[in-house]
Amino acid sequence: MNRLLEYSYITVPRGEEIRKGKKYKAIHFILTNNRADFSIALVLIDVLNNRIAETEINTKKDSTYNLIMNYENNSKALPSLVEVNFKIEKIQIPLNFIGKDTCIDRKKMKAE
Repeated sequence: MNRLLEYSYITVPRGEEIRKGKKYKAIHFILTNNRADFSIALVLIDVLNNRIAETEINTKKDSTYNLIMNYENNSKALPSLVEVNFKIEKIQIPLNFIGKDTCIDRKKMKAE
């Protein structure tokens, strides 16, 4: 979360979103600096308890990850559990992981 505010950005209020029956204030963080690893982040804020409930961060390298903060009770400032989910669009796995006995037509693979 600290890296989210490391570079210059602008914020865009996106109104409210409802997740699991609770209402959150939604804000987009849009980076204005090309050195950052991510391009845009959606942050859902629990206004009643003054804390971040969820983030969705889109990176420049075709992946997205979500952080869902679960708080034990309303008096706790830090989450007791953080659920992390990844969505990876493009990934290149080295051919050695397929196995030695596998026959691969490298020319056909490169053409595709």
